Amino acid sequence: MKLIQINYNSEIEISNSAEKISQLLDQAEKHFIKETSWRNKNYIGNCEFAVLYGKDAIAIKYYVTEDEIKAVYNQPNDPVYLDSCVEFFVSLDQDSYYNFEFNCNGTCLSQVGKNKQNRSFLPLFVIDSIKTTKSIKYIDIKDVHLINWELTVVIPFSAFINHQLDHLDGKELRMNFYKCGDELPQPHYLCWNKVETIEPNFHVPEFFGIGKFI
Repeated sequence: MKLIQINYNSEIEISNSAEKISQLLDQAEKHFIKETSWRNKNYIGNCEFAVLYGKDAIAIKYYVTEDEIKAVYNQPNDPVYLDSCVEFFVSLDQDSYYNFEFNCNGTCLSQVGKNKQNRSFLPLFVIDSIKTTKSIKYIDIKDVHLINWELTVVIPFSAFINHQLDHLDGKELRMNFYKCGDELPQPHYLCWNKVETIEPNFHVPEFFGIGKFI
């Protein structure tokens, strides 16, 4: 099981702009999302993330390079996992976990529940409280055409609507980070902490890693 240390930064707060927070995350340690138990045939891609927290928010920045992207969905709680997608799953107790999923345009799907079958969508006002900023650039590396996209998400503590979260310092939470694209020409399923199931499935809390807030 992997463990990640998540540092406190006083400028990570929901009142600051996502653009400013994105710059802070550029200075933070990067972690790979590359583990898999499943075939990702012919997928060309790389994904890293940085994460920080503050007095009232968690901030994550994803850095993705891949050969194709897709962003069809643009409404809250649309099935963004079918697009070029990055995800953050986190549990604040032993009974449930939250999933925050974003396509490369920043459209968010978010739920809470005990398992994959028993989940409730977070309401629109919660999703609207999450700040995002993105960039998409086209690059060539050794005659290979690639797309580099970055997405910063700032999730306020108030988004965890089934819990009263007033601080994170000193806490250790179970979590995982993912990259997927179910309906891309080359479907793929990648994890930060490896999930060992026969079929691709991110909704397996027993395979979450640990985030230690320091």
